[in-house]
Amino acid sequence: MLKTVAVIFGGKSAEHEVSIISGKSIAKNLNRKKFKVTEIFIDKKGGWFKNGKKQKAEEILQNVDIAFPVLHGTYGEDGTIQGLFEMLNIPYVGCGVAQSVLGMDKEFSKIIWKEHSLPVVKFKSIKKPAWQKNKKQALKEVSHLKFPLFVKPANLGSSVGITKVKNKKDLEKAIEIAFRYGYKVIIEESVKDAREIEVSLLGNDDVTSSVCGEIIPANEFYDYDAKYNNPNSKAIIPAKIDKKTSSKIKKTAEDAYKALNLHSLARADFLLSRKTGKFVISEVNTMPGFTPISMFPKLWEATGLPYQKLLTKLIDIAEQNFRQKSLWEI
Repeated sequence: MLKTVAVIFGGKSAEHEVSIISGKSIAKNLNRKKFKVTEIFIDKKGGWFKNGKKQKAEEILQNVDIAFPVLHGTYGEDGTIQGLFEMLNIPYVGCGVAQSVLGMDKEFSKIIWKEHSLPVVKFKSIKKPAWQKNKKQALKEVSHLKFPLFVKPANLGSSVGITKVKNKKDLEKAIEIAFRYGYKVIIEESVKDAREIEVSLLGNDDVTSSVCGEIIPANEFYDYDAKYNNPNSKAIIPAKIDKKTSSKIKKTAEDAYKALNLHSLARADFLLSRKTGKFVISEVNTMPGFTPISMFPKLWEATGLPYQKLLTKLIDIAEQNFRQKSLWEI
């Protein structure tokens, strides 16, 4: 009997449109000899739909064997929907509740990586209440950071709401933009002449990493437009870096994955200095894109794991996690 896999996409996040493309791609490429695929759409208001009919989430998920949530950003990648699956006792692809929270929050993840002596840039976060109460004080607290800076929503992906700031004059506006997408903003020092290197990761206790890939953004940095709209952005797979540097980046990616206690999958993003050859880990994405241009599946394909087999492996890992967790609960 075929197992029913619910591919869930859309959602309330600013990454709604990207999620739809990812979800449709996964639904199209799942092995129909092994799985019966059900597509579930969540609209921007949080309504759940199956076959165009709005239903309650628990009703839609009633006869599902495995959930495959392809919800990027808030309300999907941040532990919220994972909590729902836990409550309903449904196996699901991706990290658990706590791991999703840590992976999603750019401040929390960097704090943990620093504790594990992993390389990160200098950073500082600001919460919205503190910003609204005293902007001058908030700006003073980040004044030790050297320009240029990147100002980001602390809990979002797909390069939404990110601004590169080159002087003090533009910093306040960039912070205001980032606050449109969440309650906390992170401000990071940039890496001069940085190359953007990415690594895909799979596994539970035993994690494996893909080959390294490099993003050549069409814009000044890999913002939303460069990522999804500008055809001049390029992905070079494998990245043209020496074996020693590649090995170090892959090892750091695996260490970062373990430090956050991640499981199932993630993509780790690095900034590699052209001048010094040193690198920092920028962030991890616990539900990376699965669009036709997304790096996560492309990196695995270049490593020898084609798309359809990758999807099957992710479902296998989800079932393994579920069985393991059931043993712990006895």
